[in-house]
Amino acid sequence: MAVNQALQLVVPITVTPAKLTASNIPEPDSAVGESIWVVGTTYALGARVILVATNSLYESLVAGNVGFSPDVNPLKWARVSATNRFRMFDTVNSSSSTRAALVDVSVLPSAVVNALALLNVVAQSIRVRMTDPTDGVVFDTTYPMQAPPLLANWWNYFFDPITTKTDLYVSMPSYGSATVRVEVSHAATASVGTMLLGAANSIGEGVEYGASVGIQDYSRKERNQWGDLVLVERSFARRASYRMLVPNANRPAINSLLSSIRAKPALWVGVVGEQDTYIFGIYKDYQFIIEFTEDSVLTLDLEGLT
Repeated sequence: MAVNQALQLVVPITVTPAKLTASNIPEPDSAVGESIWVVGTTYALGARVILVATNSLYESLVAGNVGFSPDVNPLKWARVSATNRFRMFDTVNSSSSTRAALVDVSVLPSAVVNALALLNVVAQSIRVRMTDPTDGVVFDTTYPMQAPPLLANWWNYFFDPITTKTDLYVSMPSYGSATVRVEVSHAATASVGTMLLGAANSIGEGVEYGASVGIQDYSRKERNQWGDLVLVERSFARRASYRMLVPNANRPAINSLLSSIRAKPALWVGVVGEQDTYIFGIYKDYQFIIEFTEDSVLTLDLEGLT
């Protein structure tokens, strides 16, 4: 028996500085000691600079650091991460763009998009707007991020601690010239691990029951010479295995699409609204079993990014 909705596959567009038309995240952030790297300037040991050409943050490894471009001198500079403004657009879900109270960004994709995902977020509410230069505002919805109680009963409803959802998937109208504005709000610090936009592709006739979801934990769990268990918390990656029927008439096109994104991160949505079935990552393996006259069976093994 299958879940009554097709698997959604979203191949994200690349958000460049030209497509990021507005952001309230300062760059560089002088409050934390960042500056723009300028040739001819001498930098101290530990100084942090932004290389505008690559939207990357670097840290000086030596004192008296002058005349060495960060992107080609690894003995003088260490890349820390993407800049705070662009961390939400890199492929590292464990790094986040942050700002006090509100992260407010606008993206002009310059391509047809109808799907938005926000992953690993810290937010109390998220507002999403799509504005077309001809049709005006075509989508405007605010999503409360409070998570449901652990168990669906009145005791848990009243006495469970208040928690928030970490992932949001939004279906929008299909537009190729619209600007998408996202406002992520939190009373303290708003945070976005990944923001992606793209066109959703429906794969198959529904993920079948028997699918599996879980995580691969990279934490250190070892016993020392005295028998004490040493625990060091590290990142984890989501994993999932899905099985679904695919009409044989659609199989060649789906096979071609999956082949084209090998080793490329994409968003896989098993069941819309159930965030543990959202995997931002790659497929480890897939295969079609040509089992019926009208349909084939597609199996997918997915591995998320950390």
